[in-house]
Amino acid sequence: SNAEYHADPAISASHLHAVAKSPQAYWSRYINPDRPVVEQTAAMRFGSLTHCAVLEPDDLLQRYGVAPDRRTKAGKETAEQMTQQGIEPVSQADLATALAIAAAVRTHPIAAELLATGKAEQSFWWNDPLNNLRCKCRPDWLSNTTVVDLKTTTDASPSGFARSVAAYRY
Repeated sequence: SNAEYHADPAISASHLHAVAKSPQAYWSRYINPDRPVVEQTAAMRFGSLTHCAVLEPDDLLQRYGVAPDRRTKAGKETAEQMTQQGIEPVSQADLATALAIAAAVRTHPIAAELLATGKAEQSFWWNDPLNNLRCKCRPDWLSNTTVVDLKTTTDASPSGFARSVAAYRY
C-alpha cells in the first residue's frame, strides 16, 4: 500500500531530494526520532487527488468525498467523520478540477496512448550493491519499460513548467 511504501525506510527520490538540500535536512525529516509528522500542503493534497482521478479513477469515490462547508460546526463534524472512515474530504471545486484534468489527460492523444496499458502506483524495492543501500520507488504509472510521472503545475507553459522541474527537482 502507499502507507506501507512511505513507512519503509529504504532510500527513495524523496530521500535524495532531502540529502541534496543538506544532510541535516535528511536527518531531520527521515532519521530524527523526534521528527514531527509532515503535514501535506494543499498543493500536495490536490496532486494526490488528481493522481487518483487520472491514474486510479475506479478508486476515486472510495478515497475522496465532497465535504460540506468546513467553516461551520456541522461541516467540520462531517469532514471529521469522513476522515475517520478513510475518506479524504475535498471541496466540490477541487474534485471538479481534478475530474477535468483527468478528462483532458484521457483525450490527449499521447497521454492516452501512454496510459492505455500498464498499472498505477506499483511499489518496487531493490538492493544497491555499489552503495550498500536498500532502495525503493513507486512510479505513478508503469507500462512495460515506460514510466509515466504525472505532475500538476500552476504554469504549464514550457518556461513555467521548466521552472517547476528545476524547483522541485523532477
